[in-house]
This record gives sequence, structure tokens and C-alpha cells, in this order.
Amino acid sequence: TDEAWRVETGAQTVAFDDLVRGPQQTALGEVGDFVVRRRDGLVGYHLACAVDDGEGIAEVVRGADLLAGTAPQVFLQLLLGLDTPRYGHLPVALGADGRKLSKQNLAPALDEDRPLAQLLAAWAFLGQPPLARPDSVTAFWAQALPSWDLARVPREDAPAPAA
Repeated sequence: TDEAWRVETGAQTVAFDDLVRGPQQTALGEVGDFVVRRRDGLVGYHLACAVDDGEGIAEVVRGADLLAGTAPQVFLQLLLGLDTPRYGHLPVALGADGRKLSKQNLAPALDEDRPLAQLLAAWAFLGQPPLARPDSVTAFWAQALPSWDLARVPREDAPAPAA
């Protein structure tokens, strides 16, 4: 068949507690019915994510730009009898123009010759405490892993730090 298959959402409401953004509640009627099988026969995005995340995954951490898609995925996990992992949505780094930094928006590539500087910038962007001047990537991770504090991660998108 060349028709898309959709899941009827009706008046369902999905609630979950996001690890970063806190309690979330979505009226799926406002989202609308969503595709689980595309016209070309491929599996729809929400179904693919729901099944992938619902197969023994404990936590899913991704960008806040994907937060709106989480409720349909949780709904599908419930319908399919899959486990629902804990979700956390990190802030999105924004450019000077207010758009998210991405290849799609022609953001400049990271400087691969300066990985420590990039890691330190990301660390600061995620609201983590200053580290004791690591002099290598290995030293960064040695300090960063035991210092990580999810409660410090900002709940809002923000301009990207200079690296």
C-alpha cells in the first residue's frame, strides 16, 4: 500500500518527569495523530525511537529541540508494552542569530585540533563547576566524570560559549 499509517491519539495526555526540564505533560490531541509507517513503507520516526528506547535502555539524553517528540514516543511505548526510559533534554546551543548551532544552519565546525578547549566550553555551557585546569583530554575526563552534576544543567537554551 502507498498510504501512511497513523496512530490516533484522541484525548490522551502523556506525562513524564524530564531529568533536566522537570515535569512534562502533553495533550496528544494538540500534537495530532502521528505516522508510524510512512507511505514509502519505512518505519516512522516516533515508532523507531519508541522501540529503540524501549528495549532495555535506562536513560535517554538528547537535545531540548527533541523534547516535543518525546510524548508521542512514550505513548507508543505504553501501547506496545515497552519499558519507558527516563528522558533528559539538554539545552540547545544557539548562535548569535538565535538559531541552534547545527550543520543545517551552517554553524562552523568544531576545531578538531583543540579538543580540550571544546570540552571545557561544553562543560561550562552545561553549567558544571570549574575544573582544576586539566592539561589534557584524559585529565579533563578524570576530573569531569566524578564532578558531573545533572542538577546544574541549565533548563533553557542559551548562546554557545566561545571555545
